[in-house]
Amino acid sequence: MHFAPRLSASAIGSMPHADVKEAVDFVLTHFKEIPCWPQLPKKSYYENMYVQFSQAMPNVVVDKEQKRIFINTEKNLEEKLEVFYSKYLEGDLGYFSIGEDFASGLYEFKRRFLTSGIKDTRYIKGQIVGPISFGLTVCDQIRQSVYYNEQILDVIIKMLSLKAKWQIRFLKELKKEIVIFLDEPYLTSVGSAYVAINRDKLISNLNEIIDVIHAEGAISGIHCCGNTDWSIVASTKTDIISFDAYNYADTVLLYPDSISKFMERQGVLAWGIVPTDSNALKENKDSLSKNIEGWVNKLKEKGIKRDTIINQSMITPSCGTGSLDEELSEHILLLTTSLSDFIRTRYL
Repeated sequence: MHFAPRLSASAIGSMPHADVKEAVDFVLTHFKEIPCWPQLPKKSYYENMYVQFSQAMPNVVVDKEQKRIFINTEKNLEEKLEVFYSKYLEGDLGYFSIGEDFASGLYEFKRRFLTSGIKDTRYIKGQIVGPISFGLTVCDQIRQSVYYNEQILDVIIKMLSLKAKWQIRFLKELKKEIVIFLDEPYLTSVGSAYVAINRDKLISNLNEIIDVIHAEGAISGIHCCGNTDWSIVASTKTDIISFDAYNYADTVLLYPDSISKFMERQGVLAWGIVPTDSNALKENKDSLSKNIEGWVNKLKEKGIKRDTIINQSMITPSCGTGSLDEELSEHILLLTTSLSDFIRTRYL
């Protein structure tokens, strides 16, 4: 599917609000073209990005009081795996659904959108945690990352694939095109001395989920809010690369051939140019637009046409705002939409 956002604004997902209606109202009021449903980690531990998508995981233990999630790989695991694979092979999407207690923003977003009469929306953005970050962050009962357990990793990938499929169908009832981001903060550790992951295996892990997203007619994105090997991300089948352009745009330029090939196949860059910390208070649409223009010119020097860059770019915050206070979060999100409007008047 050809996706040309032409500098439209969207958000990464997480917000600090405890009131789900206030969060959804803010998103629908200010993000007209590509709104996303809000993840609310301060509202409930169940909305922590790893817990939020853990339902249906065999032997997952979620300790809400201690704020801990882990997978018990010993207790009756074979029996639980048999049930899991049976549900997977049946394509039982209800089994892989995301409950409202775990994603209140998703359900409220859908209810509000159906009654809002919004006409300008082109796409709706959803998100799930990526398999690399889930596998490296969530541990077993002896605190070892489950990514290195091949059996559990296969379950994680299949579980997230069907959660993405369920979410797409849930949102398609809104009669809009759907975008699903895989949130992969742990890609920043790939290649370090502490995280040894084969390049081809990593790409294959991501592509297995992306293939499911594409099979449902949806658009896929990968979000990483730090420095990583962008040639790996560009080598996946993703349609969108979402990155922290405020702090790490220069690292993307280290891979001009990979980014050029990505954009040649109509890939989109989601420029996380609005910082998600106190730096947002010293920036404005003028300063950030100059920042963007500088990076666009550097991409042009790498041989990528200006029109291609403009047509195949989005404007976003550098990351989610779920850990911030509400006032700063809203300032950042409003700066994102105003920046998008401002640079579109200059470029389009």
